[in-house]
Amino acid sequence: MQRIHPVTAATCRPHYGKPVLIYLTDGTEVTGILSRVQGSKLFLNEHIAAVPPAEQTITMRKKAKTGAKIHALKKAPSAGKNAPLVAAPQQAAGPSYEYGYGAPVAFDVSSIGALILLV
Repeated sequence: MQRIHPVTAATCRPHYGKPVLIYLTDGTEVTGILSRVQGSKLFLNEHIAAVPPAEQTITMRKKAKTGAKIHALKKAPSAGKNAPLVAAPQQAAGPSYEYGYGAPVAFDVSSIGALILLV
């Protein structure tokens, strides 16, 4: 963990796209993906809104190894030999709370008590 201080566009820019923990001055804890700082606002989770839902998936593939079992994937009922791969939706590791790892949100920089990089 690394504290980012002061909270400005210049100090946050190298960490865009990384998970952060924010302690607000009212005691609220917020987690999310750092998107940008513009003016006096800090934005989280904008990458989620920018990607269409159809592209917010991770494709799972089968790998055949000699002498090893192949882990079966769920297939559509009409899936044949050349069936498309199954896609699983992306999810953040761990539980999702009121804020963070969800919808895009913006905070006034003056309301941020501490900004901590979680990588």
